[in-house]
Amino acid sequence: MPQDAADWKFVVRQKSKEQNIFYGSAKDITYWMNRGFTLRNPEHCNTWTAMNSLVAGPYYPS
Repeated sequence: MPQDAADWKFVVRQKSKEQNIFYGSAKDITYWMNRGFTLRNPEHCNTWTAMNSLVAGPYYPS
């Protein structure tokens, strides 16, 4: 696990570069990574019951 907040932010930035049709936008990835890290309980990361706006939507590569 990251040592401090700066390390965590770096990890999130790196993972958000992997945006695609399966994992969603950088915003989606960042949201779910931070939610999981902060709440530390898988029940809070249930994308099947989350609002549509919070899960991977259309991805348009630039």
